[in-house]
Amino acid sequence: DEKKTHFSTLLSEEGGRFYHYQNRYMIVEIDNPDKLKVPSNYIWMSLGHLMKFIKHTNYINVEARTLIACLSFL
Repeated sequence: DEKKTHFSTLLSEEGGRFYHYQNRYMIVEIDNPDKLKVPSNYIWMSLGHLMKFIKHTNYINVEARTLIACLSFL
């Protein structure tokens, strides 16, 4: 399957709270999303849904919030 990376960066975990720990944040477009294997305890959410949930404390974790912020660089 073809994939196209739109964004990729390494960022410090929670702004440096965890010394020398980094996360890679990526926005990748794939050709066949239906073939992607996702664990049964995960769910797909649209960006619109995420933007509604992000207004509430503790609904969206810090990693997801950071990934949403990365969308502004596209």
